[in-house]
Amino acid sequence: MSTDSRLMKIRDGIQEGLLIGLDIADGLADGFPGPAKALFVEIKIVLDLVDQFTRNKEDWESLRAKLQDITDTVAKAIFGYDPDTLPTSLLTNIGTMNKVLDGIQIEVEKAQQRKGWERVLLLKRDRKVIQDLIGRLHNAVTRLNFQEHISHTLSLHHLTLSVHQINSKQELTWLKEALASPVQITLGDSCLEGTRESLISKILGWVNNPAAPNIFWLSASPGAGKTAIASTIVRKTGACRYFFRHTDSVSQNPLQFWHTVAGELVNQYAVLRADISNAVKEIQKQEQRVEDLDLHSQFQQLIKSPLKTYYDRLSHTQASKQQVLLLVVDVLDEANREDKRLWAALLRTLAEWSQLPGIFRLIVTSRPYDDIKHHLAPKCQKEILATGKVVSSETRADIERYLRSRFDAITSQIQEQQPNIPSSWPGKDIISQMANQAAGLFMWVKAALDHIEGGGNPMQRLQEIQNSSGVRHLKGLDGLYITILQTIYGNLEEEEKDILQKVLWTIIIAKQPIDLLSLEEIIHAPACSLWWVEQALRPILVEKNNHLLQSCHKSFTDFMLEKKRSGNFTVDQKLHGLYIPLEGHTDSVISVAFSPDTTKVASASRDNILRVWDISTGLSSPLEGHQQFVHSVSFSPDGTKIVSGSWDSTIRVWDVSASLNMKAGDVGESFLEWTWDSKSGWILTKNGKVPIAWIPNILWSGFHSPSTCLIIGAHETVLDFSDYIPWEEWKI
Repeated sequence: MSTDSRLMKIRDGIQEGLLIGLDIADGLADGFPGPAKALFVEIKIVLDLVDQFTRNKEDWESLRAKLQDITDTVAKAIFGYDPDTLPTSLLTNIGTMNKVLDGIQIEVEKAQQRKGWERVLLLKRDRKVIQDLIGRLHNAVTRLNFQEHISHTLSLHHLTLSVHQINSKQELTWLKEALASPVQITLGDSCLEGTRESLISKILGWVNNPAAPNIFWLSASPGAGKTAIASTIVRKTGACRYFFRHTDSVSQNPLQFWHTVAGELVNQYAVLRADISNAVKEIQKQEQRVEDLDLHSQFQQLIKSPLKTYYDRLSHTQASKQQVLLLVVDVLDEANREDKRLWAALLRTLAEWSQLPGIFRLIVTSRPYDDIKHHLAPKCQKEILATGKVVSSETRADIERYLRSRFDAITSQIQEQQPNIPSSWPGKDIISQMANQAAGLFMWVKAALDHIEGGGNPMQRLQEIQNSSGVRHLKGLDGLYITILQTIYGNLEEEEKDILQKVLWTIIIAKQPIDLLSLEEIIHAPACSLWWVEQALRPILVEKNNHLLQSCHKSFTDFMLEKKRSGNFTVDQKLHGLYIPLEGHTDSVISVAFSPDTTKVASASRDNILRVWDISTGLSSPLEGHQQFVHSVSFSPDGTKIVSGSWDSTIRVWDVSASLNMKAGDVGESFLEWTWDSKSGWILTKNGKVPIAWIPNILWSGFHSPSTCLIIGAHETVLDFSDYIPWEEWKI
């Protein structure tokens, strides 16, 4: 079906009163970059948040239905216009609706973070919030009068809008599953209104400047506010995003990066779906899965090739304006860098983005590490967020504005108990002093204000913060963290200090969100006995969705793990001695194996998945490929390979460091274990009936067990031993 025919069919559906689905709305938005696209993306973000609720589902569903109505209304309003001739009044209305949705998103995120122990009160609170949000949306739609533009759209007889691809729901569902993209982390807080205006304006100007390099690198010290800026840009532009997080092992894994980005591109930019879908089909023709590809292949086949194909097709059309497609990658430095080969491959492929046409833009935020600078600096436009003594006057003014905003809220709370406190508390001089102490670090300000607001005497806590820059030789975040910890521990009994320390150390060592019930089990605390800990540790922890606790910032995690920085508060991993459960499998675990160096554990499960666990952190990487129960697992003697056996009649050999499935052999029969017949040289299934692979007798001296070699299917397989050296691994 031609593009014009497809559009006419959609128009006929509108005239018949049919709703426009979100996917079709995406297709329309791709023709209208700017406020319209941002509006549709904002709606999708809020819908994703609503879908995460496990309580009050029917009530939240009513908000979802209202948001879908908004989508339909705006889609109908813009449908008949040319992208370059949208009326100013319509653009203004769309911009106003965007601001309304920003507020809606904030309220939904707050609702997700509310404590769940008073369930009856929580459900009542939810209903009140939902009614309020639906009311806001209804009033906005009524006031903005989109109906006038809808009437104009339906009166048109000729449509000029070009939609390159509107996928069927079935096709889109298949594509998302094939890309195996994990759910992306919820966006962080945006910059406070009126702050970072110059920088955000500069970035938005770069986005739309085809003459500028197509990579923008925002470099800054920990705590400078990179994530708030990245979140603001995503919300303003509707960009595709990938946020690395030190508390999320999945997002940290470099091998997850490019196929997840491909999934995000499919979600955000409907015009790319056909080309990415074709790329996935080509990969599957080779009997591969996208997650089995190495990083370079993922980038080449899922990103570079489809994007260039789309651009070449676009260049031959009559398109008057090519849409900019933007990817935002936040805190790149929080990716797992233990495997230097993988880390280098990730940096190389990011730098290779510069070879794409200029309409494909990439923003990267990170700490100013030398290896990141080496790969990106020659190919990008670079912006440094200065901190310390060279902090800019604009950043200092922004911090003062943030301080004043937070203090206004804190003062209002204090006045409920002490009406005599002036509304201007604590005054311009103290706010100016705190802005100087912050030295450009928004994280310092946030942690300081959370400490002041978190309990106790706020005026006394403010005085402690003012004195924090004089704590020993420490300054900045370290001095503030010491002050906060001293205050937290200062008024506790010894037993309480011991409990608090165990909880804090466990959260730091786990490096992932953890709930109070799990903490009680880990430190052997009585049920419901840790309710006070969450409040006590509030300034240095954050509560995520589903009431999971984690470190407030990577800078605090690093601080707690370095003796020279945190002194007596340092996490002593040897003294800690706490059991951390390895949780991740969704069914029974059948077999486990330690790596030769005892730093890792491999587990096989009835959920068809293997996992490789880091014992020191409790974090794991899933190894997926088996189609039935995985019954046996073993490490190679050098610890670099894992062999697994499954009821799906295959054995698989995995690269531990890369988490890549390297080979699979069909053994013709399900098995639990395998054995080597030293008389014949055959590797056999445990029952001794089915041969898997054969080892020539001249090589027996270098062969100890199946785990020392790559196991290959026995049938129609040629084994080449010409490069084999006894006692070393086989080359493949």
